[in-house]
Amino acid sequence: MLLVSRNRGNPNGGSGTQYFIGRFDGKTFVNSSPSQAPNWLDYGKDNYAGVTWSDAPNKRGQRTMIGWMNNWQYAQALPTTPWRGCMTLPRLLNLSKDDSGMHLITIPIPTVTTIRKEAVAFSRGVHREDLSLMENVKNRNGRYEVQLEFERPDSGDLKVEVFNAVGDLLYIGYNANQNEYFIDRLTAGTSDFSADFPGRHVAPCYYRPGTIKMHLFFDVASVELFADDGRTILTDLVFPREPYTDITIDASATAPVTMIRGRVFELGSVW
Repeated sequence: MLLVSRNRGNPNGGSGTQYFIGRFDGKTFVNSSPSQAPNWLDYGKDNYAGVTWSDAPNKRGQRTMIGWMNNWQYAQALPTTPWRGCMTLPRLLNLSKDDSGMHLITIPIPTVTTIRKEAVAFSRGVHREDLSLMENVKNRNGRYEVQLEFERPDSGDLKVEVFNAVGDLLYIGYNANQNEYFIDRLTAGTSDFSADFPGRHVAPCYYRPGTIKMHLFFDVASVELFADDGRTILTDLVFPREPYTDITIDASATAPVTMIRGRVFELGSVW
């Protein structure tokens, strides 16, 4: 597999990384990916110029990657001090084949579980009003891991709302009409430092069975979405004025949501 980091061309704007599947003999790479269908490592705005390494002890053949969580459209204007920029979670890269061909599967490294703290679990149920995922979460510090599985809706948005007490509101979800995942950071927090920062960023859903899976990681200034067991990825920076303290599944009597299972973990620091 060949990775190409592009300063322009990301489907959602700015920099991003394409991947090509093919053969490499040590000198020449021969592409076998269809040219009319570019493959993107991550459809979010903020995963660029990743580096990979291999030969980790006792991990023969494992390929791990970490990316620069930023975008050249606004990299020099981020509203942070004294630092500017951060890295994604380390991720494992694997190839998988289905009826549509070969695809890259990207999942967080298993050792991320070592920073999990308290867990809250949700069982199967049909919800006809908003469902709070945070009622029993003790430490709402803005760092969470959320695992959600739903029955696929027939139409409209299946939406997760993430917010705080000062009105910052982030949307994450799946649109059945377009068969795509999205992160909408239009109202997620501070965004006036660049006209290229606010927006709704979308990614195709490649997985056809009747379930929707979202594996989310929140840090105080980022969200990373691994959808459908790593088939679709979206990584975005966010700058809420206060840490996000509430996560809700949007549901109503006219648009009920069927959850198969869910879990929320408080996360500690890696430091």
